[in-house]
Amino acid sequence: MAVKVFWDNDEKTIIRAVYEGKLSAEDYYRAIDQVVTMMKSVSHEVHNIYHREQIRSAPRNILQIMQYAHQRLPNNLGLRIVIGGNQVTRTFVNVGRVIAPHLTEGTYFVDSVAEAHHLIQKHLAERERAKA
Repeated sequence: MAVKVFWDNDEKTIIRAVYEGKLSAEDYYRAIDQVVTMMKSVSHEVHNIYHREQIRSAPRNILQIMQYAHQRLPNNLGLRIVIGGNQVTRTFVNVGRVIAPHLTEGTYFVDSVAEAHHLIQKHLAERERAKA
């Protein structure tokens, strides 16, 4: 599989998907289904880190794949953080803001896993301050 999906912490609050090589539509569909299953296994908010630095190509029907994800993602979806998003990825996210806003709302681009974790911690701290 060209996409590896796993829990990124023991608390099961972060899922990381690592994309590598030449990806088919089936790779994306399988990864989406796996993420959805994992997210539905817990009741709390789950943040997603998409590590996309090693992608060589993506399928032509990526917008259709985004709509598939948009229709399936559960309500406990937290931040969506993209590591290594090239200009094509950024363009698809911008288009997604129109066709799949729930999917792309809260999407950020960073350069490393450490930066992704920092962004999640910052988000959680800001939310705690807002509650106080």
